[in-house]
Amino acid sequence: MEVRKPYSTMYRLFTVMLVMLTLISYIVISAAKINYLVIIASICVGISYGILSNVVAARHLYFLAAASPHSALFAASLGMIIYMLVGGNPRYWSVIIGITLLNVVSYLIRVSRSKDVATSVFVSLTSSLSVVTLYYLSMVSNVSRDALMSVIVGELTLVSREYVVEATLITAAIVIPVIIMYYGMIYEPKVTTSVINKYDIVMYTILALATVGLIKLTGFILEHVLILMPGAIASTVARKARDALAISLLTSLAATSLGLLIYVPTGMSPSGMAGVFLVSTYVVSILLRRKRGRINL
Repeated sequence: MEVRKPYSTMYRLFTVMLVMLTLISYIVISAAKINYLVIIASICVGISYGILSNVVAARHLYFLAAASPHSALFAASLGMIIYMLVGGNPRYWSVIIGITLLNVVSYLIRVSRSKDVATSVFVSLTSSLSVVTLYYLSMVSNVSRDALMSVIVGELTLVSREYVVEATLITAAIVIPVIIMYYGMIYEPKVTTSVINKYDIVMYTILALATVGLIKLTGFILEHVLILMPGAIASTVARKARDALAISLLTSLAATSLGLLIYVPTGMSPSGMAGVFLVSTYVVSILLRRKRGRINL
């Protein structure tokens, strides 16, 4: 019991601090009369990446999670090109491409002798194709630089009602299967053969939904941080799976709310400030864990 007490104390401390920070941030933001669509979009980002990051950490899918934003950028730009050629909704095209890419590369990684090499090839290919498609959109199709920059750095504060509705649906599509299949996704052993189980398919699908479907809210650059950091923080604080999910979710919500709060008086990027908060929190959690270890010794 003496060994576990520091863990539970640290967990309670983090939980209280994150809840208070999130509530205070959104209270101040609401008082500042920020567009409610922006607040809803911020909450969607916090919930989606908080839940996703926890599962990524539990299944040790860091290599694929770090690579997925590269496929998201390519999917988003290619979706725009397909929309210009055949019509439809560019975001829907992007999501379809993103889901296909991640499931294909996950299979290739699984059957490859070296997953690091396979991931590196995938990142290299999608990064190169992203440059090609972005160049085409900018120089040939004359798509505005603002539209392209929104995919790279995000436009959380300029969302439309339609996009917020889509973000809400994407969040629900991420949350519901994770809640239903959570313990299976956490404890089911990873398959090392060419067989793909249902948890893999769900995981890669929701990863694509988050990275591609919410890319205009977060931006391509910050998706790496939002996917990796909340789960990493939770792994240093919590012992139980449900506690890790709570910490990851609360950390992500606190980060997005604080980022939006800082934006109000300064105009700084909400996603960028959220990333700074997440990295800083991770450093603090590591320092506290080391201090806790010295105390236990």
